[in-house]
Amino acid sequence: MTNPTIVVVAFNRRKSLNNLLYSLSKAEYGVDHANLVISIDYSGLHDVYNLAEDFNWEHGEKIIIKHEKNLGLRHHVLYCGDLSLQYQSVIILEDDLLVSPSFYLYAKAALEVYKNDSNIAGISLYHNEHNESTELPFEVIDMILIL
Repeated sequence: MTNPTIVVVAFNRRKSLNNLLYSLSKAEYGVDHANLVISIDYSGLHDVYNLAEDFNWEHGEKIIIKHEKNLGLRHHVLYCGDLSLQYQSVIILEDDLLVSPSFYLYAKAALEVYKNDSNIAGISLYHNEHNESTELPFEVIDMILIL
């Protein structure tokens, strides 16, 4: 099985990208060779590209894709999803996220479990901590069904 490639969708948020890259650098990868692709949508600014260029990735190959025209978020995310055609499996992360130290090992284990299931096209690593509509905490409620 091919190790999933980590794909970061970036635009013009240097601080957010820096935080994500830091959390990626502290994550656990076991003995895996984990490639990192940083896809930067065109904004006319160079600080995000410079940050990506200077970032030291010790877990595999680092590839930077610098788009020459603005794709917009939707097309940029679709472009990054299409990288699965090249890399077989990808973990797509927007630049305003942080990852758990075990995100990669979890994603790899989930990939192993579902690799032969043609009904599965994606697995979410997202965990809601609050309901964005009501601004209340999002908590699992144990329900007892009484018949």
